[in-house]
Amino acid sequence: MSLHPEYLEDLRRSGLTDETIQAAGIYTVPPDEIGKKLGGMGNGVVSALAFPYPGHDGFERYKVWWGEGRQEKAPKYLQRGGTPNHLYCPPGVDLASDSQLLITEGEKKVLSLWQAGFQVVGVGGVWNFLEKGDGEESRPIPDLDLVNWRRPVKVLFDSDGHANPMVRLAAWRLARELAGRGATVSVLFLPHGPNGQKQGADDYLVAHGPEALADLLTTSWSYDPALNEHEAEIHWLLRGITPESAVFDKLKALAPLAPILAKMAHLEVGAILAGLKDRLNLRAKDLNSLTADVKAARRT
Repeated sequence: MSLHPEYLEDLRRSGLTDETIQAAGIYTVPPDEIGKKLGGMGNGVVSALAFPYPGHDGFERYKVWWGEGRQEKAPKYLQRGGTPNHLYCPPGVDLASDSQLLITEGEKKVLSLWQAGFQVVGVGGVWNFLEKGDGEESRPIPDLDLVNWRRPVKVLFDSDGHANPMVRLAAWRLARELAGRGATVSVLFLPHGPNGQKQGADDYLVAHGPEALADLLTTSWSYDPALNEHEAEIHWLLRGITPESAVFDKLKALAPLAPILAKMAHLEVGAILAGLKDRLNLRAKDLNSLTADVKAARRT
């Protein structure tokens, strides 16, 4: 393996074995090749770890390390400018099977799941299942056509999906795309790590093992393709809330809905509020605060 010791340690923190690293073809990019590999994207990058994408004519993504003076939010991963997004398929994954398939974000996480015995594919980031179309709209990457999606599919994203609505939006749009291709989709955002730290599939497997993850996957939220993205967000936020739940818990779960409802048409909002009242066995006055918050959100 052509790997810098620090990068080998980074991969081992994700639980990857030497055999997995070798099978994936991961390697350290020599310093004098960084500019060539990344093109105009490599300014300020001092070292890089390459993740080749099997079957994609030399396409790679890179975990990068920046020199001093790097931008505060400089990306941790890059690919050569102008190259399209691709689906990351680890060696031996059965794309034609009808068995359960996981789709997750990040190459190391894909490899850790594959190593643990899961059938899995991945995207470089939560939005990397899309590419720019001819106009302003994005379109699904062609690589999605490589997979038989008529099977149970679990979208498995990092723990930041619990707090980040844009990560959830990516999950809903990916779920809708895959459901349209015949998949029975469910979604799981991993729990946070110790002290509330962000946690990915590799972190979870290292901490808890494959059996614990398999058990956790049984709790994934079933995605209903009949829902639009706003409705999916509402249903997800209200998961676990029943008519028997305490009124305080119901109102706490309803509070984050205001900015979502504010983006919807008045008639839609009225219908949803009426449905929530009946579904959760609420009184009309219980919804007064939410209604006021929706009106305030419309004004901002």
